[in-house]
Amino acid sequence: MANIKAIILSGILAAGAVAGTAQLANAASAPSPAPTSSTTAPCADCDNWATHAKVTKADAEKTALAAHPGGKVVQAEAFPWDENTVAWDVVVAAGGTEHWVTVHGDNGKVLDDHKIECPTDADVTTLDVPCDK
Repeated sequence: MANIKAIILSGILAAGAVAGTAQLANAASAPSPAPTSSTTAPCADCDNWATHAKVTKADAEKTALAAHPGGKVVQAEAFPWDENTVAWDVVVAAGGTEHWVTVHGDNGKVLDDHKIECPTDADVTTLDVPCDK
């Protein structure tokens, strides 16, 4: 009787293993769902985010320069900050250092301001950092 139970139990386990393998194979071959954009800001496929900012590029640059008196704007561009907001990234060169100032596109407040650390030759993971190396 014990042998029959062992045989039945082995058969059940084998059937379960086959079914599990089949499900894994089906999952691996199933097409992936289409990626969804996490950016649902004013326009999902927008090429010109600046048109959706209430703050102009010139005003964002003035705000960034006020944070770094005597500085010079190196570049400025608008981008989606979150689902409902456009912001400006303004790079200001001041005192031999470049600073990345992020300005809110609706109210003109500074969201972030930090010194740009240029990547070393061994660390070239950030390609859009404006460094003169």
